[in-house]
Amino acid sequence: MVWVGREAERRRLRELLNTATLPPGAVRFVQLDGALGIGKSSLLAHVLPEIIARTFVVRGNRLFADSPLAAVRALLEELLGQPLEELLARATPAALARHGAEALGEQPTVIAVDDAPWLDEASQELLDELLLAPIASPLILLLVHRIEAEPHRLISAARRRGAFHDHMTLTGIPDRQIDQLVSDLRPQQRRAVVDVAQGNPLFARTALAGFRRHPSARRVDEVLRLEEGSHAAVLSAAIVDDVASLTTPGRAVIEAMAVLGRDDDAHTVGELAGVDEPTYRTAVQELTGVGLLSTGVREALHPVVRFSVYQGIEPARRVTAHRRAAELAQDELLTRAEHLAHAAAYLGEQETSVLIDAARLAVVSEPHTVLRWLSQVPAENRSLASETLLARAEMLSGEHERATIRLQALLAVHETAEARILLANVLRIRGELHEARSVLARAVNDDDAVTPALLRELIDVIGLMDGSPPSDLVARLEATPGEENRITGIVYRVMDQLAAGDVRQARADFAEALTWLMAADTDQLRPLLRALVCAVWNAFMLEEYAVGEELATRGLSVARRFGQADVLANLGVGKAFSQAQLARIPDVDATALQAIQDAEHFASDEIEAMARAALLTSAQAQATIRPELLRQRYDELRRSAIPRFGWWRRAVLTALTRVSALLGEPDLRSELLGEPRDAMAPLRYADAALAAAVQGNVELAVQLLDEGEALAEQHGSRGQIGMIQIARAEMLTRQKQFVRARELLHQARAVFEERGMALQLGRVHGSLARLDAAESQEHDPLNVLTRREREIVEEIGAGLTSREIADHFTLSPRTVENHTANIMRKLQVSSRMGIVALLRRR
Repeated sequence: MVWVGREAERRRLRELLNTATLPPGAVRFVQLDGALGIGKSSLLAHVLPEIIARTFVVRGNRLFADSPLAAVRALLEELLGQPLEELLARATPAALARHGAEALGEQPTVIAVDDAPWLDEASQELLDELLLAPIASPLILLLVHRIEAEPHRLISAARRRGAFHDHMTLTGIPDRQIDQLVSDLRPQQRRAVVDVAQGNPLFARTALAGFRRHPSARRVDEVLRLEEGSHAAVLSAAIVDDVASLTTPGRAVIEAMAVLGRDDDAHTVGELAGVDEPTYRTAVQELTGVGLLSTGVREALHPVVRFSVYQGIEPARRVTAHRRAAELAQDELLTRAEHLAHAAAYLGEQETSVLIDAARLAVVSEPHTVLRWLSQVPAENRSLASETLLARAEMLSGEHERATIRLQALLAVHETAEARILLANVLRIRGELHEARSVLARAVNDDDAVTPALLRELIDVIGLMDGSPPSDLVARLEATPGEENRITGIVYRVMDQLAAGDVRQARADFAEALTWLMAADTDQLRPLLRALVCAVWNAFMLEEYAVGEELATRGLSVARRFGQADVLANLGVGKAFSQAQLARIPDVDATALQAIQDAEHFASDEIEAMARAALLTSAQAQATIRPELLRQRYDELRRSAIPRFGWWRRAVLTALTRVSALLGEPDLRSELLGEPRDAMAPLRYADAALAAAVQGNVELAVQLLDEGEALAEQHGSRGQIGMIQIARAEMLTRQKQFVRARELLHQARAVFEERGMALQLGRVHGSLARLDAAESQEHDPLNVLTRREREIVEEIGAGLTSREIADHFTLSPRTVENHTANIMRKLQVSSRMGIVALLRRR
């Protein structure tokens, strides 16, 4: 056994994986490294069954290193109770990590990552996010890797988390243990193995197998090709020799294990190898006897063995094996696709359709994987669906020029709305809005080519460029047959009404659209995602924050499922803004940060600025406990590109204005005042008033509040009226008009409680606390005293004599008596007991 001689390391690793030494919510990060074949995986396999905590094993896979979330499949499915395909259809790896962190509960957990450098990209992202997410349980993350291949990304995430860090390096085992490992060889052969192995147990085991094949040999170079040089090359050559000496069933079984990438499913391995159960057991005994399989509990096929065996499989048999493995995977769509991708050049129509279905599911989280999968499909087997998916994957991978060329070529042969819309999206991402508009307009002007989808896209592009949707196209869309087109037209019309400040009419019209949107299923929402983005913002501006969050959540799920990543950032920002008003602060941060990532890949820096504005709102809610965060996020937003698009621009500017005043650096921007007086104008006036008040221009501040309140009354925006009342109450508090300030805050609180505006409720409570403090300070009888007199009063209240007070402050007793006389005169009491009584009443 390759863990022989490892008892000390075994005890040490058990100690490091003991979760009982960690407090709840703490993370320990353990590195276990060593040279190739030194016994890391074997040691892990023997220690994990001895661990009391719940344990998950995650394995990197050199041959399947691109399949999305392949390594963490078992972890996710056990924690979240659903197949990976369903989970990935609804959420990004980052979101799944947060759900997984919640699902950990309070049960101590160990996650062991073997061959960490070979994790697929999505699995790395998920583990990164899991490390950074808040958890209730103690968590230990164990990373197993070669010394020269540190998984830097995971190590960095663990350090950012502030995890306890332990490092354990396996070195060669003593020569006597190597000698024990090969004890059935002749003495000269044993000495030869000990000399060459240099403490490496896998190398010793491989040499042992070589001598068993050639029992008359005396030197290691007679049984291993040592001229290959490195241990890895020698091991690989030896494994090829071992496989060549196997019986037909033995070779079939180990090749099946190498293709499958898993060795614990005897039935599947036997099926793929084409052997019955007795033959399979005999083959396993043969493989164990020659050292190709380990007897370890969890580790049977070493990664070096697997890779070497796989490379040695004749190409035609490898293709056949992968196609058969795809059949055996049944419902595991991503696993089937990974096998089929290895045989892409030989697939039939039905198999290619499986690859396409998997690509649709993986394109958002792993566009590079989709490129690898589909680019290997021969030209004669490519279809409109596969080419469109390839273009989408290129777009999501940042290969915008290649996507543009592919889509233009596709449109030259197939005039499809999907390809034209996708081309417009790529052009938008490249900042070529006029070109995107032209691409869409050409089709819309052709009555034979126009579709509702093209109309919707053109309305969206023109709205982004001109600041409002074109009324003629909206009317044309509403007149198009289909209830979904009428509803979409209403959503765009409501956006226009809100931009013009016609809030009451917008509220009435939106109610009809909202009923349909909330009842719509996935298939109905899928072609309407851009309209759904508008609906999210409509709900926000109409102060329907819970509705906005729900619509955004549904839209994000559909967009991820069908690879429409161009709307992810906008939906995410709308969701973050809604969550902020609901005081879901940790969710705001997670949602906005994800939106920034999506904006960097699939959208524009304008949406990124909006996401940072949401983060700034979150920072305001955390200002009492994390004051430095407000400054940090304010500076980040100031460095961002201010959006050109109408109300986005004003939303970012008003956030900057509000926080500049809170930081004592008021920056009153005239652009926020005057036209257009859209649905959010009252709030902008309130923020401008705050900046004016901090500048000392109280008259202007009052004027702005009056104008903002009149607008809010005109709009019927009760929530914004409440926000203006808070601003007015805070100003009145500074003017010591406490009664009127308290009335306004109570009125605002009633509105926020009714509308579920938890963030503003928090503001009310903070304002009331400051009002109480100011009022108490104003009516404090001790205000008439000097600082020294107040100090002496406190000492008198504590029962100290005049001499004790004199000693405390290094004064003479006479001076203390003089201070005491002045205090009694100012407080209008006749004795020290009168001072004590007044303090008690106070």
